[in-house]
Amino acid sequence: MRTILFLTVLCFLLLSTVPGFALIPRSFSLGANPNFIAVTQGFSSNNFATITAAPGLGFNGLIQFSCQNLGTDMNCVFDPPRCTLADGRRCSTLLRINAGIATQPRLHVIRVIGQSNPQSGSRRAEVSLPVVVASQTASRVSVQQAVLTIVQGESATAQLGIALFSYEALPGTQFAFRTLGLPRGVTLSFSPRACDLRRNRSCQSQVTISTAPTTPMGRHTILIYVIGQQNIPKYALIYLTVNPASSASPASNGSA
Repeated sequence: MRTILFLTVLCFLLLSTVPGFALIPRSFSLGANPNFIAVTQGFSSNNFATITAAPGLGFNGLIQFSCQNLGTDMNCVFDPPRCTLADGRRCSTLLRINAGIATQPRLHVIRVIGQSNPQSGSRRAEVSLPVVVASQTASRVSVQQAVLTIVQGESATAQLGIALFSYEALPGTQFAFRTLGLPRGVTLSFSPRACDLRRNRSCQSQVTISTAPTTPMGRHTILIYVIGQQNIPKYALIYLTVNPASSASPASNGSA
């Protein structure tokens, strides 16, 4: 009886080494960092997302990348367009988004697809990626401190400004703030939380960035965008560096 059981297990182990056969299907997963992309109509994205393929259960093979659910006049560019999973190691590509003049200025959610070749069993994985498309002719958003350094568990502040160009129509819109790409344990608060441009052509808001003791260390990219009645006018990027709580340097504001 033991001999039969041993031979059965040995048979399955040998078969599992054959391409296309596994007791549990071998596959891979995709992740994005940062988990957003920001772009203005008629331009390429200001930031790129690193798309990483991670193997599961000893999966090996060539991964081809593509995008779905793209808006009108929008396309994605991968550099490189494919990568190879081998020996349990991850592989990655850089993704940029091009938006044409006809692309609708709003928040789009695209799907990034990874497809393996038939020799690897034609496996497929995907990750959803928000893409903020800003209007080319709308309001301007700026952050006085675009680079911030902070210690885990502490806070830092930056000044956020919204201004209307002189050739635009008379002010008559209220703008609210939104964020993407917040790392674990990071919160943003705005004072005031919205800008009323019905009387003035510009406004200022102070943004406070707070971290937790468990916030991952390293550099993070945070997106702040303002949304009005019709579309997403503009956005600003904040580059946040989180140092360990044991670091002697206090939280500080950098300069763009």
